[in-house]
Amino acid sequence: MSGQRIETERLVLRRFAGGDWETLARFYADDTVMRHMLPGRGLPRAEAAERAKSNIHNFNDHWERRGYGVWA
Repeated sequence: MSGQRIETERLVLRRFAGGDWETLARFYADDTVMRHMLPGRGLPRAEAAERAKSNIHNFNDHWERRGYGVWA
């Protein structure tokens, strides 16, 4: 299922790619975004980068094992 993708006129949903970690890490480091998630504030850059890489790996592993998962 590596080619999972849903596209409309205004939206594209796809599986995460390995290079998406930088964008995801920016979300994890942002106080405004993270106030809605634990720990309630942005993560330090190095921690945000590691979490993003790890999560993308886990997201894609979930897709491989179960055929569905987190969308980018």
